[in-house]
Amino acid sequence: MENLSTFLQNIDWIFLAVILIGGRYWGSKYFTVSKNKALNFLAFATVFGLIWLPINYHSWAAILEHAPALFLTYLFGTSFYELIAKKLFEVIEGFLGKQTDLSANLDGDFQAVYYPTKDDFPATGEDGIPYYDASTDLYWEWKNGQYIRWLGPRPPKPPKPL
Repeated sequence: MENLSTFLQNIDWIFLAVILIGGRYWGSKYFTVSKNKALNFLAFATVFGLIWLPINYHSWAAILEHAPALFLTYLFGTSFYELIAKKLFEVIEGFLGKQTDLSANLDGDFQAVYYPTKDDFPATGEDGIPYYDASTDLYWEWKNGQYIRWLGPRPPKPPKPL
């Protein structure tokens, strides 16, 4: 139990909160280095950690003194986000009524179904899959018994015909 209290005392709680909240809402939206959202979160946490050190600790001696605790916080925060906090954020957002976009379900692997026109779509769609209309270059999704225009992020290239 003493080890756990020592571990928790070495966590920089402000740094952890900024990594979790900033990475979730700002980093994953505006800080894109990959299609994989987990890598975007990790990259945001890394860059933010490198910026955080010289801002809060003005001398090399202070940086070297606090670097191990911040590294521990970084490792704990990124792992905690992937294992627990991501689901917790989704539950809270669902409770508050924030609708998650379709791209959150795709985890960076964008797979749309190609159709030459919207008239060729199946009579009933499948939830969670974007449908691509090649005639208009638009993406659609099946929601509440109808196809609605999908407003999520667009992939760099449209899907290929089957």
